[in-house]
Amino acid sequence: MVMMMMMMMMMMMMIMMMMMNSNIKKEKRNNSSSNNKNKTMTRTIIMMMVVVVVVVVVKEEEKKN
Repeated sequence: MVMMMMMMMMMMMMIMMMMMNSNIKKEKRNNSSSNNKNKTMTRTIIMMMVVVVVVVVVKEEEKKN
């Protein structure tokens, strides 16, 4: 169970890193304030999603045990 959790966390981290890298590359190409605002919004949303998923998984594991 703990291994599953660790794997999930690792996957999330990897995805986050990928997203960040792609966003940073795009930002370097075009530095408009509106674009940057949208990027930060998407990032925060992604972070929230990740947190929610992790919490749900933890709850499920607790139920089983």
